[in-house]
Amino acid sequence: LYTEIAGDSKRNMSTGRDSGSVTDRTNHEHAPKLEEHLEHAGAGMFQLCIFLIASLMVAADGMEMTVISLLRKPLQNEWNLNDYEFSSVGSTVFAGLLVGNLIGGYLADRYGRRTTMIAISVLFCVFGVLSAVATNIWMFTISRFFTGVGVGSMVPVSDSHLLEWSPKAWRARLAMSLTGLAFAVGAAFACVVGITMHDSFDDHSWWRYMLAVCVLPGLVALPLIILFLPESPHWLLVQGRDEEVQRLIVQLSEWNGVHPLAEGRVSLPEEAPPPSPTPSTTQHWGLMMKVDDFSIGEIFGRRLLSTSLFCTVAWIVCGFIYYGHIFIYPIILEDEYGMEIKE
Repeated sequence: LYTEIAGDSKRNMSTGRDSGSVTDRTNHEHAPKLEEHLEHAGAGMFQLCIFLIASLMVAADGMEMTVISLLRKPLQNEWNLNDYEFSSVGSTVFAGLLVGNLIGGYLADRYGRRTTMIAISVLFCVFGVLSAVATNIWMFTISRFFTGVGVGSMVPVSDSHLLEWSPKAWRARLAMSLTGLAFAVGAAFACVVGITMHDSFDDHSWWRYMLAVCVLPGLVALPLIILFLPESPHWLLVQGRDEEVQRLIVQLSEWNGVHPLAEGRVSLPEEAPPPSPTPSTTQHWGLMMKVDDFSIGEIFGRRLLSTSLFCTVAWIVCGFIYYGHIFIYPIILEDEYGMEIKE
């Protein structure tokens, strides 16, 4: 799908028509808005395909957040780590997760959702494999950090991309299903992989095979993203690539079994800035920090301070309890009750 659309855009450029600029605005003045197209097309096969691809990426998050707690004894035996050293190594994944959360949105706004998802999938796969073949604790720690960066960017970008293709009535359901169901499936799969690898290999290298298998969701998702995942229509409109949006809207309607409105034409944003191929770093950060006259500093301004503080405290407590239980629970079962991995 995306290859066909990109090819059409290149042909337009070869005939002297710039697909990156706003084209023939008069044909779009009375066209439906993007939201109207999404509501008209509804939810169907188009969103299902995006959901399945995004689910692989979120499942990878669930696997990586679970698998680290299964590595305590193997890593201690492999590199003679004490509990403090193992905890420090485990924390590097969450440090990477934090970095990924912070930069994922910016990269998606700057380079596009699809391009960012391809890049972070490659990052996740490369360093996930390096974790499995690490020859020393430093190589393992650095690999886990960058694996965490990939995972930390996967979830917010894939979630946003899915919602930007969905009608309003489905956004909450799809978001909760994606982050809840796919994460839980990934976490459960990580446990099954750990048990299987532990029982299948008698030597002390079973944990390496487990980490290698945990890369599979990213390896499966990567070609699917490249071949089938369309770019976000909102991002394309901001970039002035309205002809691509029109073709994607037609494709969306056809896949969902409805006739497209106005042949897929979309009304352009009222003040869409012309895309700049090589903006400066200052412009990058200015765009990231201020969008539509809303400064990110206003989140902690007088009007939103109480809401922001409440959400901050709620998410810190939630993250502390949730990930704390994931990380500590298997260790408690091992130390206090003498249980093995498969138990």
